[in-house]
Amino acid sequence: MGRVYLTYFDQTPDTQFYLCRACQVHIALPQEFVDIFIDNELAGGVFRNVANVHTLSPEQDRRVGDRTLSDVYCNSCGNLLGVKFIEVASDDEAVTAGYFLLRREKLKKWNGQEIVD
Repeated sequence: MGRVYLTYFDQTPDTQFYLCRACQVHIALPQEFVDIFIDNELAGGVFRNVANVHTLSPEQDRRVGDRTLSDVYCNSCGNLLGVKFIEVASDDEAVTAGYFLLRREKLKKWNGQEIVD
């Protein structure tokens, strides 16, 4: 697979971001947050862009309703964090192909001072 390089955000009082709950690697900035998404099979926060994550091969994508999803894993610890929307029947503001849905219970937040749940 090769060497994995991780991205780290500035950890200053003016910066907030989300981290992997298991290993505290930096995952997403609040400005990339789109909306809360709750569906029969899916629930979590939707983000435009994330860092330090990967998906598996396209052969492991799955259909859930009218969406094709790929599981999203932390690059540091391998923890399953959520899914990436690969295909959606009709884009709406919250769910668009290429966006990520991350489960809240898999993340912590740096609030500019400390890590909080």
